[in-house]
Amino acid sequence: FNSKEFNSGYPALSRDGQTLVFASDRPGTLGSFDLFISRKTGGVWSEPQSLGPLINTPGAELWPYLTEDGNLIFASDGHPGIGGLDLFICKFENGAWQAPQNLGFPINSPFDDFSLISKGDLSEGWFASNRNNDNGTDDIYAFKQLRPANEMTVQVVDKFTRISLPGLDAGVRDPSNRDVVTPAT
Repeated sequence: FNSKEFNSGYPALSRDGQTLVFASDRPGTLGSFDLFISRKTGGVWSEPQSLGPLINTPGAELWPYLTEDGNLIFASDGHPGIGGLDLFICKFENGAWQAPQNLGFPINSPFDDFSLISKGDLSEGWFASNRNNDNGTDDIYAFKQLRPANEMTVQVVDKFTRISLPGLDAGVRDPSNRDVVTPAT
């Protein structure tokens, strides 16, 4: 796994301890860092295999995390995102990880968002980000899903003071930015 010729880091073990996913810049990567997998069979780890072009990009894929149900979460600056490093999930279905899906706002921001870990089914957890500070340092943020995934609460705040601005209407626009889909207050 290790060599003086390349770097390996950010290891993530599956709950049963039989699967290891990690980032590396070893020869043959598509980008600056790719994700690799190794499985433990008979007490021996298999040779690391790239997770391939479905997951790896010409950018960097870092900070993998394996959920209890076998899904893969990782940070990437190579997949389409909000900005900087964004967090993505690859659901494990029919024996394989599916195409990465951006976890979206408010988990992701225009800054670097990475290193997510969670309890159970992603309804509660923590991640790191360099948002909301002027010195570029990374902070740990907690999240907890309070409503079903198809509902949301919108709070309008002043850009500079972060003070809530009550009595304003807000809405959600469709991806083409034409129509208000769901008005909220």
